[in-house]
Amino acid sequence: NELAVIEAISKSLPVGVKLYVKEHGAMVGERPFSFYKTIKKFTNVKLVQMNHFSDPKAWITNSLGVATLSGTAAFEAAMLNIPAIMLGSTFFEEIDGISKIDSFQNIPSIIGKFSDLKQDNIDSVATYLKAIDHFGEKVHMVWLLQRSAYLISENLEPCQKVKLEISNLIKIFGLSS
Repeated sequence: NELAVIEAISKSLPVGVKLYVKEHGAMVGERPFSFYKTIKKFTNVKLVQMNHFSDPKAWITNSLGVATLSGTAAFEAAMLNIPAIMLGSTFFEEIDGISKIDSFQNIPSIIGKFSDLKQDNIDSVATYLKAIDHFGEKVHMVWLLQRSAYLISENLEPCQKVKLEISNLIKIFGLSS
């Protein structure tokens, strides 16, 4: 429930601090207009226009911290030594500087410590990237999702490339026997 998360973070911020909410591009058109109208009612929350920036680096480096459900903004923040909180699960959640939140009750205490959580994450990020390079499998996710949607909509069988991409996903998730 993204609206509940936004409300919980909004209520946890120090006076005078703003929460900037950027919608994920894949969600454009998926939420009712009332979702955005509700967000605009929070006086310390601002919606960021989708076309307002192409690179989030300036937003991240000028922030006290980043909050996301499971987005790569937390990973980007860790690379920039900015603390991040994350409510969902991802491959990169163990990187130093990313605090995984399992309850809304923990949000205020983590946000309250954002200034204390700034640290040099270079070793942790480098270790993660090295592990990805060593153990990872390259998957063309956008292409795979688009192609799979097309194949399903047209009731077609997957080509060899689709099968290979799915095979790589199976390796990543350790589902092969």
